[in-house]
Amino acid sequence: MDKVITIIKFIAIAIPCFFIATGCHELGHVITGLLNKWKFVYFTTGPLTVYRENINSKIKVTFTKDLMSWFGFSATIPDNDRAENGDVFAKILIGGPIGSFVTSLIFLALYLLTRTDFCALTAMFAAGQGFATALPVNVRTGAVNNDGMRFRYIRKGGKKGAEEKAAFLIAVKRMISPESPSDEELVKVMTDSDDIITRFGGLSYAKRNASILKDEERLAALKSQMALIEDKIPASVKAAYGEI
Repeated sequence: MDKVITIIKFIAIAIPCFFIATGCHELGHVITGLLNKWKFVYFTTGPLTVYRENINSKIKVTFTKDLMSWFGFSATIPDNDRAENGDVFAKILIGGPIGSFVTSLIFLALYLLTRTDFCALTAMFAAGQGFATALPVNVRTGAVNNDGMRFRYIRKGGKKGAEEKAAFLIAVKRMISPESPSDEELVKVMTDSDDIITRFGGLSYAKRNASILKDEERLAALKSQMALIEDKIPASVKAAYGEI
């Protein structure tokens, strides 16, 4: 019975520690975006969601309904779709891991002062998230790689860097001008990708363009292309691109 109580106590402490560490990671992204004069759009950790419906609307707070979002997500966007936004985005990507490491150091210092399990666990969760997201390894969260890998691709340039920038710039324009078609050159960068998930995303944006422009022939052809690879795409990725 004592072991059960100990486990319950550990879980009760660990859950808020995890959400605090995750929130600080996401705040690292948000703060970096704000320092670069981008506008806040979205932040979530655990049951808390803070968001704007668009870049000019008021900030709202609500309960996080999507359980996957409990693991943290944030977004800041520019008020334009200039090409140089891709380089700023690289800085914002690495802001999350930096936020995690800073949080870990703060709670480590607090642990040394208080010797509490709460501070120790928060420091460990933050450090773990920092390393997991900063190291440039092929670990995907849904449709995207981790922060470190995306930062590396953008900084290195080349085909992969162009694909990361294209995906980001398309997403920005869709948020700024939701009724406008995406830039076809950027869409082609994604559809020409060797990565099947990136290619599926490009085809999704191309399908959206065809739908906006009422090009039924192209729309049918794109649906056929997507059907050929659909069974190789994770459900979470299909769901994400299904919303565009």
